[in-house]
Formats: sequence, C-alpha cells, structure tokens
Amino acid sequence: MSAIKRLKKEVSKELSVVLEHLHPDLFGRRVKPWKVGIHKDIMSRYRLLICEMVQKRHPDMSDADAELIGIRALEAVLHRLSSHPRYSFAVLCHKFRYDLDGQVCGEITKDDKRFHRQKIKGRKRNPRMRKSRYMRRSVA
Repeated sequence: MSAIKRLKKEVSKELSVVLEHLHPDLFGRRVKPWKVGIHKDIMSRYRLLICEMVQKRHPDMSDADAELIGIRALEAVLHRLSSHPRYSFAVLCHKFRYDLDGQVCGEITKDDKRFHRQKIKGRKRNPRMRKSRYMRRSVA
C-alpha cells in the first residue's frame, strides 16, 4: 500500500470517529438520512480540522495536498457509512433529509426509497454478503 493510500486510510478512520462524536444523530448508531451534498457542508465547516489531521501525520505536506487527501478521506468515510444497511433503513424509515445542524432540509423521494429498498434486497440475495441483524428485518 502506498504512503498516500495509508495516510488517507488513517485520516478516514480518525475522521469517522470525529464526525460520529460531533454529529451522533447523523453519523452514529442511529443515523438519519443526510442532506444531498453534505460533504460540501462538512468540508466548509471542518476544512482546517481535516487538513490538520493530515498534516499531523505528514508535517511537510502542503496545504493544498493536505486538503485533497482530506477530501478523499471524507469521501471514503461517507461512502462507507452510506453503504451500510443502517443508512438504507434510515432512508426507508424517514421522510426527510437532515443537515449537520439536525434541521430538515429536503424530502426523501420515492426514487431514493426504491433505490435503498433494492439495495437491501440485493444484499439479502447475495450469499457473500455478511449476515447482520439489519438483514433479518423485512423490507416492504
């Protein structure tokens, strides 16, 4: 694994913990559906913190490179969290999307619900996917 990939992986682990601590309703055990484009809000609010995480591990890195790695780490965190069945069930159970402050900022469309329902059904059918308590729920 290259040094940059390792750095991104380390930063994404730390960033995941920080986001869960700062916004437990959105990124914790009981998630809520996120606003479309929440990554932009996170980067605008926590850009310095994320760059600091990168530069703490690699002090001689430029600010621009640290920001780029931070963006990639954030993308990895959000992808991992949104791929979890917990997030799909949150989309199916809620009517609205939420921003970082916990405010309603949009409705969940029927297409979103259909996509996440298919995603859960696909996981149930795939024998290689890990069985979890989320998969035992029925999906209407």
